[in-house]
Amino acid sequence: FISSSYFGVRYSPHGSIFDVAGSSLFGENLRYVLGFLCSSAAFYLLGIINPSMNYQIKDIKQLPYRVDERHKAEVEQIVDECVEISKSDWDESELSFDFGCDPVYALADGSKSVEECIAERLSVCAERHARMRANEERLNRMFAEIYGMESVVGCEVPDDKITLRKTDEKICAENLVSYLIGRAFGRYSDDGVISTVRKELTADEVADFVEAQADKRFCRGGAAALAALCTDGKMNNLRVYIKRSFVGNHKRRFHGKGFYFKSGKCIEYRVAES
Repeated sequence: FISSSYFGVRYSPHGSIFDVAGSSLFGENLRYVLGFLCSSAAFYLLGIINPSMNYQIKDIKQLPYRVDERHKAEVEQIVDECVEISKSDWDESELSFDFGCDPVYALADGSKSVEECIAERLSVCAERHARMRANEERLNRMFAEIYGMESVVGCEVPDDKITLRKTDEKICAENLVSYLIGRAFGRYSDDGVISTVRKELTADEVADFVEAQADKRFCRGGAAALAALCTDGKMNNLRVYIKRSFVGNHKRRFHGKGFYFKSGKCIEYRVAES
């Protein structure tokens, strides 16, 4: 309903709810519709229909919509792939209901260093990013052709318009430390079950667990490497980072709605109050 930049459209699985702030569309050819509404051609036309930041149902109904059978199968295949890429990317975040394991932790088997596992992870992210961009640009070109708008709309997609989560070495390291702390509290386990039982541990107990896991899962000083990555090389003592900086960084990353809170010399795990 309100947008500060591009008109945003997402696929919602069965069982989702919505309201007027984010209306939903139902009917046939939904994957084709999704591809069209995400295209630069649709955004250009919406700008003519309603040149503001408020997009309403009547604006979407006015869009000239038709299914082009020449491109229908390819559009649907690309949309399916984009949805899968986006879901995989989101499910690797602790905020996802389907989160199960940190992706860097999943790569560790004791034979690789933290840096090697993170590099492997960043390579996967880069491939996803490139694939998503190629898919979105292909959709833009097809719908520009369908509507005869090749000379009117741009088909290139800049980096800042790819809506996958941004990541780098530091973010990967911080995510991994957060996951290991979750395992210390029993929040995460090998079977993927998430515990919501409130629990409190001393900062030293948390640090003992995380350091042991990091050195066990990674070779060549996993704990020290994680500390260096989380602090931009300012320290190599993971225990100090956990006791002094983790909770504050964690709460900032989750906009004050994180899972972990500091209480004296203890760290407490609980669901944040809304």
